[in-house]
Amino acid sequence: MSITLKRSMLMLVVLLLVLALAGCQQVSDARSQFCTELRDIGARAVELKAAKVDEPITKYQSTIDSLATKRQNVNRLARLTSIESIAKLDAALDKVAQAYATVQGNVLGPAADKLASAAAELQQVYDDINTAVCAAK
Repeated sequence: MSITLKRSMLMLVVLLLVLALAGCQQVSDARSQFCTELRDIGARAVELKAAKVDEPITKYQSTIDSLATKRQNVNRLARLTSIESIAKLDAALDKVAQAYATVQGNVLGPAADKLASAAAELQQVYDDINTAVCAAK
């Protein structure tokens, strides 16, 4: 083999190694970001579990908005890292959004119990996914 061919082969191998390592790093970073976003969802679930009948709805609006954004991020990151347990998380987030949508007036009122119950379910799903995906790192 000529020296030029050997150098070319060596460069190709080095390039492939660099690309492989970069791909692993992206997956690792995405998984880490997934876990961060998931922890934020868990923290929001704790906030919502404490919902009281006489509290103003404005107290929880930013939490609900944050959950919608986190949901998009978690779904994107789950696709990047091939995490499959997202359907349960989506269903739990849907229940929280539906419970919040039942609020009428300026205070949570009867929707507070629905919201707290949906948040408790969300926290359980968070715990399950966090244990399976993030704690297993």
